[in-house]
Amino acid sequence: DATVVLNAHDDIKKWVSFGLNDEAVLGAVRASESVGIAADGMIGVGIGGADSAINEFKKPTATGFVGTVIISPKRHGYETALNMYDWVANNKEPEKLILTSGALAKRDDYQKVRQGLGIE
Repeated sequence: DATVVLNAHDDIKKWVSFGLNDEAVLGAVRASESVGIAADGMIGVGIGGADSAINEFKKPTATGFVGTVIISPKRHGYETALNMYDWVANNKEPEKLILTSGALAKRDDYQKVRQGLGIE
């Protein structure tokens, strides 16, 4: 639990949080708020560009959640579907490791980033 860690190190006033998805990071941000760490004391960056991240950006006051890395819908949807079809229909196993990239979206540019990825 992030609150336990934050309380155990109450001498530290600047934190970085990252996680496998936006919700994990938002949990750390909420925990930091609950122990009195100001928004400028937390840098939280998630992965996914989920509605929870977008809703955080829409809040009137900035929080410690500063960004989300939005992954390409084409890369993670369309190409995955093609790979799975090839595997099932043609017994062509996909690569064991497929690296991908994402686009960092922040409070002030998330709409533009989403448009650039064809999401909006």
